[in-house]
Amino acid sequence: MLASERQDGGMAWDWLAPVVTGVVGVVGIAGSVWTAASARRSQAEVLRDQVEAESRRAYLADKRVTYARLLSELTTYVHTSVQQKNHQPHAEANPEEVARYNQLLEENSGQMITVGQVIAEAELIAEPAVVELARELAAELLALAMEGEDGDRAGELLTALIQAMREDLHPGHGLLAPP
Repeated sequence: MLASERQDGGMAWDWLAPVVTGVVGVVGIAGSVWTAASARRSQAEVLRDQVEAESRRAYLADKRVTYARLLSELTTYVHTSVQQKNHQPHAEANPEEVARYNQLLEENSGQMITVGQVIAEAELIAEPAVVELARELAAELLALAMEGEDGDRAGELLTALIQAMREDLHPGHGLLAPP
């Protein structure tokens, strides 16, 4: 008599335990493979998110540097313009005064060129509103230096420029944005 046959003529259930064990093993292996694939996908997503966050951080750092440089160059231009205006020679000016004025005029012209270059750099990274305000402020400062108007409009433009820069760097925070 075969081992798989019972004495009463029916089949023995001896084969059930090994089959169930085999099926559970296959399901366990499939689950492990699926879990590993999901983990790899999750790791790839986390890595992509980290790269995107680092890129954003670097982009904002570049903006901060550009904005700081723009404000610095505009401030230097104001300083050289004031010096030029204060040293404007009179009709009876001696040659040293005229030479000093010409030197300041040259420095001021060079500084305005630098301001223009920094505005051009800002065009690559800044929001259009920031660039437009920077252009308006530079034009106003030039008019101020050339024509001697009051600086109220320049002050308003500077405040608006700083506000636009802060809003660009920290949307929704405006003037309250951290440095």
